This record gives sequence, C-alpha cells and structure tokens, in this order.
Amino acid sequence: MPKKVAIVVCAWPPQGGGIGNNAYYHLRELKKIGYPVRAFTPGYPDPKKAKDSGVEFLSVILPLGKAGFLFSLFNRLKAFDIIHFYYPFFGTDLIVWLFKTFNKNKKLIVHYEMDPIGQGWQKIIFLFYLKLFLPLLLKASDKIAVLSWDNAQNSHLKNYLKKYQEKFVELPNGVDTSIFQPQAKNNQLITKYGLLESDQLIIFVGGLDDQHFFKGVDILLEAFTEVIKVRPTIKLMIIGDLKKLPSDLQTLINESIKETKNNKKMTVIFAINYGGRDEMIRAINKINNSEFRIQNLNTENFSEFLDTKNIPDPDLVIRTGGEKRLSGFLPWQSIYSELFFSDLFFPDFDGKELEKAVNDYSLRQRRFGK
Repeated sequence: MPKKVAIVVCAWPPQGGGIGNNAYYHLRELKKIGYPVRAFTPGYPDPKKAKDSGVEFLSVILPLGKAGFLFSLFNRLKAFDIIHFYYPFFGTDLIVWLFKTFNKNKKLIVHYEMDPIGQGWQKIIFLFYLKLFLPLLLKASDKIAVLSWDNAQNSHLKNYLKKYQEKFVELPNGVDTSIFQPQAKNNQLITKYGLLESDQLIIFVGGLDDQHFFKGVDILLEAFTEVIKVRPTIKLMIIGDLKKLPSDLQTLINESIKETKNNKKMTVIFAINYGGRDEMIRAINKINNSEFRIQNLNTENFSEFLDTKNIPDPDLVIRTGGEKRLSGFLPWQSIYSELFFSDLFFPDFDGKELEKAVNDYSLRQRRFGK
C-alpha cells in the first residue's frame, strides 16, 4: 500500500507565488501515481479557497506575512507516513520539528525552496531565526531536497552540505516537456493570425524582483546570449530598476543590450526588478533632473521618460493563475490594452490556451478610449 503523504506549505495557489504552485503540482502528480496525499496550509483571512479537495486550510496563530503557527497540524500529521515540508515556513517549521522529534518513525523531507530574504529589520530577524532553528530542522530531517546544487551552494544551506551529505538530493522544479520543447515552424499558425516574415514580434518575459535574483537571473541572461548566437536577429531590452542589481549582473545586461541593439526581427523584453508605480516615480525623477519644462508635459512626452521608451504599448495582456488583476504590470502602457484572464497556472498555459486568448482578442472592438 502506498505511503500516506502530507504536504505542508506556507501558501496555496492562487496565493503565494512559486512555492505554493510547486506544492500544488507536487500534490497533483502524486495523486496521479496513486499516493494518498493531502496538503496543509494557512487559512489566512478571506483566502481565495482552492477547488482542489486535497488541500486543507488550517487556523494560523500569530500570522506575519506567510509565517505563522499551525498548532492543529501536530495531531493531523499522525495519520501520515511522510511529511513533505516546504521551506521557508517560519513558526510552523518548529511544529514540524517537534512532531518529528516525538515521532521518529515518520519520514521528514525538507524541501528547501529559497533563502528567506527580508529588508531592514526583517533581515536581521530572519538571520537570527535561521541561526537558531534551521540546524534543528535539518538535523531531524531524513532528506533535504534542493532545487539545484548551485542554488544550495549559494544559500544558507552551504554550511550543511558536507555535514549532511547523505541527506541531500537535487529536486528541480522542472517543466512539462510536453509543452516546453522546440517545435517546427508552424506555417498554419502564421497564416491563421496574419503574421508576416517581416513582422516585429515583441515578447514580455517574467517580472523578477530583487528577492528572486538568487534563482538565476544571471543564468537566464547568459542563456539568452547563447540564443542570439544561433538567432542573431533577436534584440534584448530590459525594463525595471537596474541600479539595485549586483554590479556584475548590470554589466552582463548592458553588454547583452549593446550587442543586440541593431537586431530588428524580434524584441524580447525582460522585466527585472520591475514595478509599475516605481517606474512612474523614476520617470518623474528623470523629468525633475532634466531640462524638460514641466508645463510642457503631456501623455505623449511623458512616455519618453518611462522604461518602455520607444516600445509600443501592448495590444494584449494575459494574466494566468485565476487572478483578475495586473499586479502593477505596465499600468501606464496597458491603459488601452485588451486583457485576458486565464484560470490556468503558467506551467499549464499551452498553445491551446494561447489560441483561446488570441481568438478572444480578435473578437474585441478596440476603441482606445473613444
């Protein structure tokens, strides 16, 4: 009989970003292969409840961000053979450690997703908490899963890799290879959507803030430089506050932009450390620091001070994950964009869903405010 698995995570889709999505797909795939599995996550005030019957929202004591204590979890875990704990989850990590201490026959997998990164006083508290309690959790664990070895070697885990060498396993998030794989050029799609060889395609990719740089923004950009060697017609552009990036990453970005500035067939735009309000504040600061006369400001010339200068406004903005908001993405530029909201999470967003979005867009009557 398959072992019963409990997944413990600090958030659940559509809340919580990557860590919740990873746990969701983990639960889904375990179910497919016949494992009895259940997820436990905080029931924060007015949560957008997931439809999946495999998740249980528990009362949280002393909630702070995504941290908090799920005291009722202790008794619920007794029904399971394996506890798969997604880290970080401050507060509840102590409950899981305590449960393992009194139930040594249960198996504990610590799935280390990321370093907790705070700003200001939070950063000091996080480091103090990690120093005190992370060693206890790692010592009690049976396995420690990391997204990649290079991530582990550059995280708070680096000092434990040799000490608990037999416990560590690499468990990448992975991708659905049935969707994300190179495919032959589809002339039918080109004809269907009226594309021409001379058309300029503009693609916005991602939105990485400064708390996610450790996930490999530099590797992403280095990979892009390899792509343009094969396809030297692609132009790279970046939007966001680059001054807050590490200096070596700024150098890599500037070099890539310079190398591709004359390419015209396709433009790929990465949103790195980007926020819509922040972009507009930076635009205002640029105006104040320039010789531009503020009384001459209008909607056309204001755009000249935005990160997206010389980039056309998007015709269609697609938001995945069931959310009905743009979360600060291109607030100025998207004022007349058509919006499409998909209930699918991004890994499930395939060609069929994209076709659905484009078909929906083709039926819209665009008036641009008239």
